[in-house]
Amino acid sequence: RQRDPESQHARTLSANVHYQRGIQMMRGGDFTNARTAIFTALTSFPGNRQMLALLVETEIRSGELREAAKVLREMERLHPSAILVDALRADLYVAEGEPESALPHYLIAWTKLPSDVIASKYFRTFRHLGRLEEGEQFLATWRSVFPSSVLATIMTGDHFIATKRPEKAIELYENLLVHVPDSPAALNNLALLYLEARGPESALPLAERAYSLASVSPSIGDT
Repeated sequence: RQRDPESQHARTLSANVHYQRGIQMMRGGDFTNARTAIFTALTSFPGNRQMLALLVETEIRSGELREAAKVLREMERLHPSAILVDALRADLYVAEGEPESALPHYLIAWTKLPSDVIASKYFRTFRHLGRLEEGEQFLATWRSVFPSSVLATIMTGDHFIATKRPEKAIELYENLLVHVPDSPAALNNLALLYLEARGPESALPLAERAYSLASVSPSIGDT
């Protein structure tokens, strides 16, 4: 028996509405309503990979790590080769306080399909473990794969600051701002570097531009 196309379309639209609501609720920290929305979406599409992934992320963020592991096992059973499985497995290890175990899973996810999201988590895990040399090597790889990535450049600059190489960070941010002049993070970070190296007169114009672009940011407001 064929499904009614209109009914199928309505079901898809409804599931997508609940899925998007789940994303919004999770990002806002309303995990109870996020779960409700995701479960409602899953009733229309049981086993949907994206919906299950969102449920795992919700459980991780809410601290319900046993539930996250349970859903992840089901997701792995249904979608064993999905990139999201490796990425979420790594996220779960980090949440469980086992960052060392997360590294190989982030690497698998990165190798399967490189992205800024995976790269940033992979680098942060190296940094958390104090493995700065390996982290720096990966930053170079990340920037070679995504040479236009603002996030990769910002995180590399942050790394240079943390490892006491402000001149390299200044050069990096200055070059980034040639190509992306309205990056609040780059403007703010460069303002702080100028403040220390060249004084407030050099820093103030950059700080003002950063604030005009992202006045809601507490760190930029402080600068």
